[in-house]
Order: sequence, then structure tokens, then C-alpha cells
Amino acid sequence: MDHADAHPGLDARPDPSDLSKFRLNLILNAGVQVGACHRGTSSAMDTAHKSFIQRQKKLNKKHRRLASGYVNRLNENGVIEHRPSRDYLRLTLAPFVILVAFFFAFKALLLTHLGDADYLAHLAALETGNLTEQVGARLMSLDPVTQFLADIAAQLI
Repeated sequence: MDHADAHPGLDARPDPSDLSKFRLNLILNAGVQVGACHRGTSSAMDTAHKSFIQRQKKLNKKHRRLASGYVNRLNENGVIEHRPSRDYLRLTLAPFVILVAFFFAFKALLLTHLGDADYLAHLAALETGNLTEQVGARLMSLDPVTQFLADIAAQLI
């Protein structure tokens, strides 16, 4: 038994022009509905959708934080909660160490380039300046680390 015979009134093949009209009608109706929501007439579905999106963003943020490590804690109701572990020392210490290393490397390269006499002459000029220059002279003063790095840089250059 053929499909068309089982359901009289239905063609075996739908008319392609009817499908395109259906699609166009669907797109136009969807546009009217979406447009109505954005013109200030908020519905309960809009409010529920916004609430859902906010909860989803909050959950995604929590999952990103938990991905870097978490600690299990028992709350006051006896429920086990996953809390992100806080490893602030690693995050704050590494950039500081890198900054200090670059500072000492800069001082060593400057000492190597100028030489001891000119470097000390520049420091003496800074020490007689205003407060900012005096602080700069104190920071740029010779120390064992700078001297050691300058000796290594002089051998390499």
C-alpha cells in the first residue's frame, strides 16, 4: 500500500513553493515576536530567560575557578561544598621575582656598558638631586648581585 493511498488528500511530494512560503512565514512571525519583546513589552518568558542566563554565567564562572583546584568543605547544614582553592602566593610572587630579576639585569648591563667610573659618577650626580633622584640613586647603587651579574655580562660581551 502506497503512502498516498493510506492518507488520501496528502500528496506524496509536497509542493516546493509551499515549503518556501512556510519558511518565509515562520521567519517573519519569529521576527515579529522577537521585535515585540525588544520594544519594551517584557514577558514572563523574557524574565525567566534572563534569570537563566545569569545563573548559567555564574555557574560557568564557578566551574572555571574550580578547574584550577578546589577544596571540599562541610557547611553548617552538613552538605559538602566545593570551594576554589586560593593560591595567592604563587600568583603574586612570580611576577615580583621576575621584576626584581629584570631590574638587577638592567643594572648589571648598565654597569657593564658605562664602566665603574662613569656609573659611580652618575650615581653621585643623582645623590645631589631632589628626593626622587636620591631614591633612584639608592636603588641603582652597587651591590654584590649587580657586581656579579656585571662581571658575567662583561665576559659574555
